Amino acid sequence: MTVPAHRRPRRRLLSAALALAVASVSVVFALLPASGATAPSQDACRTVGDSMPRGDCGPFWQIFAENFNGDSVPLGSFSDCDHHADTKDAYCAGLEGAYREDWWAYPSSWQDTATSGADGNAVRSVGGAYRPEDTVSVGPAGNGDGRMSIRMWRPEDG
Repeated sequence: MTVPAHRRPRRRLLSAALALAVASVSVVFALLPASGATAPSQDACRTVGDSMPRGDCGPFWQIFAENFNGDSVPLGSFSDCDHHADTKDAYCAGLEGAYREDWWAYPSSWQDTATSGADGNAVRSVGGAYRPEDTVSVGPAGNGDGRMSIRMWRPEDG
């Protein structure tokens, strides 16, 4: 039995509609956050004022947040950081409390990537050595908000 020619396009249309529906459902599931994750927050994407963004923003998932409010970590505290370097257990002995638990810096005198050539700049070495005890501190900003300050400088010896 032959099918009239005017019915064949309906089968193609049905197949195309089914494929489109499957693709649409796949896209929706791909965009949903993983199990246990929270849905993206509009506030995290469009923070207004001086509050710190909280939550995920589009494809970016917030895994850590610190607003530094009310904290004071003087220059020199990010020192003695060569403990379990480059591991999750790394710490700086000069830090105390939550800062010792949550923060770490490359140990003093470690060469930065520009020195090693890992930055791809083989023509001119502009690197130096890390000195977190001389460059990193936490304290209030001029407007009262907390901030981490990183003093960028280059000593004469590199």
